[in-house]
Amino acid sequence: MRLIDSKGIEKENSGGVDPTFESIKNFINSQLETNDPDKFIHCIWYCWTMTRFEEVEINLLKKLSQQYTLDKLPVIIVYTNAISPDDVEKAKEYIKSQNLKNDFIDILAVEKKMYSGEPVRAHGLDKLIELSIKSAMSAVNSSCYEGLLRELGKNVEEELNILMNKIKEKVNKEIEDMVLEMDKESNIEDLKLKLIKIFLIFFIILFF
Repeated sequence: MRLIDSKGIEKENSGGVDPTFESIKNFINSQLETNDPDKFIHCIWYCWTMTRFEEVEINLLKKLSQQYTLDKLPVIIVYTNAISPDDVEKAKEYIKSQNLKNDFIDILAVEKKMYSGEPVRAHGLDKLIELSIKSAMSAVNSSCYEGLLRELGKNVEEELNILMNKIKEKVNKEIEDMVLEMDKESNIEDLKLKLIKIFLIFFIILFF
């Protein structure tokens, strides 16, 4: 698993959403253009620590979710500050209120001690990894399919060009032979057969 940290946004500037969104989109496209499935992006984690999003954050999340739908590239909301069960519930309710359809996972990456002295154990990472793999594998991942289709199309085009060149060489050879036969005053029936053969080859070319 490769994790890639994206550029952050300037929360004080609502215009910071578009540059960040374009930066993420361009990076995803650049990985796709490598035609190397090992470099494709298969899942996006939108990591978040508060129980509510600031306006610029919700705008960026919505733009990502609209661009990368569940059947293409899953965008998972990761609540990374899951210390209090009450805060987790507040975060879930807030997501619902924003009409977001993204999967939601609450995690705590490392154990934290509360003021009471009771530790809150790390949790959720295994569920996040499991969901990420399941979502990426079950999604019709457009990145993979587009890359593979582009590579397949390139190979097919190359093979067709090779075939067309062979057919053209064959036609030229048949014409040369026919001209030689005419010079030798071959009989009419032989010439007719050769003409029919050439026409058939021309039809094959037109078919392709």
